[in-house]
Amino acid sequence: MGKIDGVGEFMYTYSVIIPHKNSCDKVIRLVNSIPRRKDIEIFIVDDNSEQEIFAKLKTAVSDFNLDMRNVTLLKSNSKYAGEARNEGLRYSNSEWTIFADADDYFLCDAFKYFDKYIESNFDVVFFKVKSTKYSGDTEVPGNRGEVFNNLVADVLKQNNAETQYRLRYKYLVPWGKLIKSSLIKKNKIFFDGSKVANDVMFSTKLSSHAKTIKVDDAYVYCVTEGMDNLSKLRSIQDLEIRNDKFIEQFEYIKKIDSNQSVESIMKAKGMLGSSLKHGGILFFLREIKKFRKKNIRIF
Repeated sequence: MGKIDGVGEFMYTYSVIIPHKNSCDKVIRLVNSIPRRKDIEIFIVDDNSEQEIFAKLKTAVSDFNLDMRNVTLLKSNSKYAGEARNEGLRYSNSEWTIFADADDYFLCDAFKYFDKYIESNFDVVFFKVKSTKYSGDTEVPGNRGEVFNNLVADVLKQNNAETQYRLRYKYLVPWGKLIKSSLIKKNKIFFDGSKVANDVMFSTKLSSHAKTIKVDDAYVYCVTEGMDNLSKLRSIQDLEIRNDKFIEQFEYIKKIDSNQSVESIMKAKGMLGSSLKHGGILFFLREIKKFRKKNIRIF
């Protein structure tokens, strides 16, 4: 087992994997929010940034390493964040894996909370996150993390099969979690290569293979919502991908867990609401037929 000084089965205690594209100043802020410790390795996986920005990023990584940080810059030609994260996973050599997005950052005591679990047998630890968004150049409170915080709070309030089930299969983002690396590698769990929703099946498979999970009331991460935040974009193609991933997740859970009524947990109301709002009536009618064909409840 990895130790705080890096001695043990793994070279490092933590791998922090960061997909990056054209966000150099923000990723510098993110790396600076990670403690300067020799048991932490950081992978920034660049996904086709503009040449000038990539050059700036290379200089920043060199400066980080001169400052006694273990930062590796990798290059991905995949176009999207899922494959960029996979590239980081291929090189990581740590007991625990942590994912972060380039625009976000860790809160000041995050790794103190992570350190509580270094010697634990938990497969995944779920934390709370804060959210901010930008109004012009001003950073103001956001609400993107609330759905995940509520899932954690529900388990803390009443830890039972239903609240754990919802946590496992609705906390679908990769950040806000401390993940045992062996769980990922033993079960060959990787991110999809799609533009959006590439984390849905990763998180679903992760939770399905996790034998022991833990929730912690601590806030460890800040997710930022920008005007061009990918999760806010709603093209027809993106909506269709999200709907298809929802169906894939539904069928996967139903197959592996016949004792739990997945129909009572996963309803298509929210997905179809977005389809109607952003895709129009014809797209909505087409998608509702798709869900009904798979016997997925709408309400």
